Amino acid sequence: MTSLVLPTPTTEAPITVDEFADYLNAGHAFAFDVEHAASTAVHKPDFDIWGVSFAIADHVWFERDKAKAKQFLQRAIPLEVDSVAYNFKYDLKCCKRIDLIGRRQNMRQACDPMVGVNLLDDNRHPNKLSLEQVVKDVWGHQMDTYTEASVGGPDSYRFVKYTCEDAAYELALWNRIKPKLESERLLNLFRKILMRVLPAFADLELKGFKWDLKYARWAMGEFMAAAAKAEQEIYAEIGQLNLNSGDQIARRLFDELGYDTRGVPMTKGGKNKAPRYATGVEVMDALAPRYPVCNLIRIVRTATKMNGTYLEPCSRKAMEDPDQRLHPTIWLTSTTGRTRADSPNSQNFPAYWDSLMAGHFGHIKIRDAIVSAPGRKFVVADQSQIELRVCAHVSGDKQFLKAYQVWQCSACGSQGTEEKKLLHSCPKCGAAENEDLLVRCPRCKRQGVKVDKKRKGCPVCLDGVKWEDALVRAFYHGEDLHQMTTDAVPALNGNRQFGKACNFALIYFATSMCIYYEHTSFSVSQWEDIIQQYFRRYMGVKAWHIRTEQNLRESGIIVDCWGRKRRIPRYQIETNFKHCLNMACNFPVQAPACELLEYCLANIYEETLASGEWGTKMDLVNWVHDELVFEVDEDFIEPACDIIRRHTEVELFRVPIRMGFQVVDTYGSAK
Repeated sequence: MTSLVLPTPTTEAPITVDEFADYLNAGHAFAFDVEHAASTAVHKPDFDIWGVSFAIADHVWFERDKAKAKQFLQRAIPLEVDSVAYNFKYDLKCCKRIDLIGRRQNMRQACDPMVGVNLLDDNRHPNKLSLEQVVKDVWGHQMDTYTEASVGGPDSYRFVKYTCEDAAYELALWNRIKPKLESERLLNLFRKILMRVLPAFADLELKGFKWDLKYARWAMGEFMAAAAKAEQEIYAEIGQLNLNSGDQIARRLFDELGYDTRGVPMTKGGKNKAPRYATGVEVMDALAPRYPVCNLIRIVRTATKMNGTYLEPCSRKAMEDPDQRLHPTIWLTSTTGRTRADSPNSQNFPAYWDSLMAGHFGHIKIRDAIVSAPGRKFVVADQSQIELRVCAHVSGDKQFLKAYQVWQCSACGSQGTEEKKLLHSCPKCGAAENEDLLVRCPRCKRQGVKVDKKRKGCPVCLDGVKWEDALVRAFYHGEDLHQMTTDAVPALNGNRQFGKACNFALIYFATSMCIYYEHTSFSVSQWEDIIQQYFRRYMGVKAWHIRTEQNLRESGIIVDCWGRKRRIPRYQIETNFKHCLNMACNFPVQAPACELLEYCLANIYEETLASGEWGTKMDLVNWVHDELVFEVDEDFIEPACDIIRRHTEVELFRVPIRMGFQVVDTYGSAK
């Protein structure tokens, strides 16, 4: 490791604002780092900062005067220059919170070395992504910690040295990794997607979403009552036991009561602990349809988790906020290529319960605690079947491509293929689109009729209506892929729900045993037959799996269509090849889908920021991998939907991208 010589830290700027601007105009990068007291947080009303440290090639200083710090930042904002900050989004939030950077200003070339390090080393654990750890790994230097340096306050020499060192190492790290990103063809992904969407996420975190405390308290009471009732039913059925003890549950269910253990895995055991049958979530889910006690155990666990993981901590955070809003943190660093969220994990709020638990607390929706502000509504925009569309793009399967490219019009009888553009009306006669129109009825196989989803048929075969009278004279782009699969796989016995399950599981190389755990209506051997029939139909998907498997064996590096890399270590491949193959198949589908939405969001952000609508008429308040949640003024809903659709239904893949829109008062009202 080579040591790094840093400029001498100072509390006074060694150059003027004009000299700083001249330096930037020459094309040189700079780094900045915001410092504040540990006792406050960016969302608290009393938030303030101690100062901002700056670093350029020859100088590093800590600017305590916020007015002067603002002058330096304002000179940098309009320039096409690398603006570097480690965990850039947090520093940007702090600057926007106290108006060092205006809410309507955007740094054109934000550079976050933390994201760059993650792109170059995707297996680095999130806990090892701190600047201190990376600097130690790269240069062998042990940096001071904030806790130790801040003891003497912001004016102490130790703290000044600490914060200047932060800024200097951030700049040095960026200069080191930038050529590596370019050589590995990751710089375009870094600049054109990840860094462009970063300011939108900063605004999301600042705004947050409103939490309905009254509803949350009611929901907590309902979950507690459901758990208590289920516990009593369990005890009445199998006797008293500790439901938190896997050992006791396994002993009672499998040893004493003789529950079927086929397909139930064994635990590894420990030093003084013998292996036993597992009693985790997957096992209880698989056994629940056959054994009511297992479903009751699921109910107790689910109710406890809903309160302990979601309702209680979210309510505590909301009570600390003056507007009772929650402010999740969205991370662009991950192993999978998808974003992650915490404090709270707003991407993971449960949306529904399965049918077995619906009678106990199916009336409770945690998402109903997320409510829109008065005079506003949520516009929930989600990418329709995006993972299947990306699979069609990366695999090139002819049937998958056809399902999303073909169009037909039952008004004028025309039909055709559109590879990339999504058509919302007939190009021949202008007939309006009708998304309810299916290619054919699953019962009578007639085309162009509107199928009754509850009765699984059309008026022609159910009510004896003439086909001409039942014809839906409308335009439809795409076929029903789930029905295509159901028709193409005889072993599914015409069940569309299982056809849907196949599409979403088998593109990821799911095994018959894995699907059986989720859908026990078919045996393992029956699922094996279904899988064979499925891949006889979708040979392009199978060929893609084979190519992925060969690539995994040869290099262990999987590259998605945006250039992002998933590097699976050789020791993992040799230890558990099947698991690694699942990861290798997941990555090229899930990562590009998330990156596509990030790219679209960046375009939405830049347009609406320039037009004055971002942050005034519409705010991004939540983000899920395939879904955007905006809080929009009631009189701006239609224009907002037009803007979102124009920027999200893009022609970047081999199939059209479709966005669905819902306008609701609570997040739970969205499907």
